[in-house]
Amino acid sequence: MQDNEEIVDLLIKNKGDFFKVTNNGGTPLCLACFYGRDKIVSTLLSLCSDEDRKRMFDVSVGDGGKAPLRIAYEWNHTKVANILLKHGADPNIFKRGSTDDEKGSPYQMQSLLANIDMTMLQIAAKFGIVNVVKVLLEGIPLDDDDTDSRMECAVYHSDADRKRDISTSLLLACKEGHVQVVKLLLEHNADVSHTDTDGDTALHIASKKGHSQVVKVLLDHDRASFINDTDSCKRTPLFIACEEGHVQVVKVLLEYDADATVADQDGLNPLDIAVEEGHR
Repeated sequence: MQDNEEIVDLLIKNKGDFFKVTNNGGTPLCLACFYGRDKIVSTLLSLCSDEDRKRMFDVSVGDGGKAPLRIAYEWNHTKVANILLKHGADPNIFKRGSTDDEKGSPYQMQSLLANIDMTMLQIAAKFGIVNVVKVLLEGIPLDDDDTDSRMECAVYHSDADRKRDISTSLLLACKEGHVQVVKLLLEHNADVSHTDTDGDTALHIASKKGHSQVVKVLLDHDRASFINDTDSCKRTPLFIACEEGHVQVVKVLLEYDADATVADQDGLNPLDIAVEEGHR
């Protein structure tokens, strides 16, 4: 399946059916979400009326009645999920026919993530669902009858498990550029020195992706302890920003006194790599 959005555009404008169901039970939007076709998703959503768009977000008679946003979540199509959310998809509706009491319940989210190797907090951070992140971090009563304790949204064997979950979620939020989620995680003591398997900290990841606002938030939180940390290849965040050509990130890092002389494992410093990559 390719992103033939021009063909989709022509078909829709010539009375193509938004809600036509395939033999497997999927609508056009659900199919596009399943295959991760972000351009087609954008085309479908931009061409339909507001009323049809709301209906499309909640329609999938196949695949257990999963709404398009849930399909995008389960198949890890971040860009598609972000498009759906920007067009008004309700992040709390995971299954067609959910009642208001069921929307966004932690148990429903736990079911959603049963086959995904991520915690509830991690996937909420990845997709920038601020209200869900707040629930998971701060806890709110499950319902009016839940008076004895605040919600424990994940089962942690120790405080270290919880901190590791929060810190891993920080890496995911930084990668996607979700500023508000990053702020929330930092407020709940996310470890800015926590690294992924490549030795990248949150600052490395945000610098690589060009998210200058996230970089600033991280440095405002605690610049001194990690601004010059190196990854597994001995690269600092400044080196990576120079390598990728992210001018605004470079400006922010230098403003916060990043060391421009630190060399990587090949002996190259940030200026060397900027010249090598052709970034003026």
